[in-house]
Amino acid sequence: MLYIELDPEKILYKQIYEQLAEHIRQQHLAEGSKLPGIRSLADELGVGVNTVNQAYQQLLLEGYIDAKERSGYYVKPIDNLLILPRAEEVLPEEKDEDYKYNFSISGVDAAHFPYEDWRRVFRRTISEEAEILAHTPPKGLYELREEIARYLGSARGIDVDPQRIIISTGISQLIAQVENILPEESVFAFENPGYMVGKTSYLHASSKYLSVNHLHYDAKSRQVIYSVDVEALPEAVSVLHLTPSHQFPFGALMPVDARIEILNWAAKAADRYIIEDDYDFEFQYRSSKVPSLKSLDSSDRVIYMSGFSKSISPALRISFMILPQELLERYETHYSSECPVSGFVQRALCEFIRNGSFERHVNRMRTLYAGKHEVLLRLLAELGFEVFNYQSGTSLVIRVEEPVTEAKLQALRQAGIAINSVADFCQKGSREEAAMRNYVIIGFAGASKEELREGLELFAEIIRAE
Repeated sequence: MLYIELDPEKILYKQIYEQLAEHIRQQHLAEGSKLPGIRSLADELGVGVNTVNQAYQQLLLEGYIDAKERSGYYVKPIDNLLILPRAEEVLPEEKDEDYKYNFSISGVDAAHFPYEDWRRVFRRTISEEAEILAHTPPKGLYELREEIARYLGSARGIDVDPQRIIISTGISQLIAQVENILPEESVFAFENPGYMVGKTSYLHASSKYLSVNHLHYDAKSRQVIYSVDVEALPEAVSVLHLTPSHQFPFGALMPVDARIEILNWAAKAADRYIIEDDYDFEFQYRSSKVPSLKSLDSSDRVIYMSGFSKSISPALRISFMILPQELLERYETHYSSECPVSGFVQRALCEFIRNGSFERHVNRMRTLYAGKHEVLLRLLAELGFEVFNYQSGTSLVIRVEEPVTEAKLQALRQAGIAINSVADFCQKGSREEAAMRNYVIIGFAGASKEELREGLELFAEIIRAE
């Protein structure tokens, strides 16, 4: 006798299918035994004939049963079925640390994420059944690259052929791809402090790189000045990684004359390039937009990189780059494997941009972040913290008078405050790391205005404690 218990709040055919499959796996229904007739089981369970038929068809499709004409359904041998063992003990879930006050640089405003828009584009993507199964080219989905090209033309003044755009899972992965198409003797120079200086594990073990500090403190304006002293660069350096529109983490803007100077430096020798990491250009709070370095690049020496981590979410894992023509030809010779980003996700993002949802979302978030930014500046002034270069982005740097010891950082974490020191983004063992321990990055995207006030007051209390 079969025992099947149904919950009217759940999908009926799925419950029938799952319970019959379990009976077969546990050999409560022996090989060769006959299942009840469809109408008979439907009457017994008080459900429609189509519901039982749908459950039987699923069992038939997965190889649990066989259909014999004018006879019925019979249990098949299950030796060749993939049957994963059921966990007998429920293990505790692995959980990330849960912070009440998220001041990390990777925070996202979850309360204003466009969930419904994404449900809609994913449903539409799934409906195009044949398309989502297709091979994704090495450079990424062409339709998405077209949308990115149109967006960059409008937002950053960059006129680019979609063929020159390469899609990958992050800036670090893109830099690793660039490394593969440059001469072996190429030397990378990363900003110190900077985002990539701690990400060199993505490069090959044989890679050559060094860290360079391009920041200078102006005591008169009490601000950080951002420019590259090209005369002081080691002769071996051939690739400069920079964040000219919003230096990470200090937020300084590289002035136009400094930009022209590094473009001229790159143009003077073969295989010299500048990687422009334009990671959060959507969120500028100045009265006028800051142009990209790529838009000034008449010699085609800038490898432009950006992504959707700040504008949408880091969980999307989609970044892109524009290759100079010479490097594009090498890339096309070198790479033939499939793009590492899911074609399904690429199609969904393409639709999200194409139907106007992305534009609406960015405009909405820019207004929201500008409001948080204003509140944050006011709170920091009230608490007496010195703030640096705060005209754009979703984070800023403050200086604290008291030593930020490991014990205090641990106390902050225990109090539920997720936060980073600038020293976390310095070359380990460098003088910059030692000098930056009293400089803290406040990310405000993932915190509400109320959490900003509560969290910063708690932060000040802990950091200033004797």
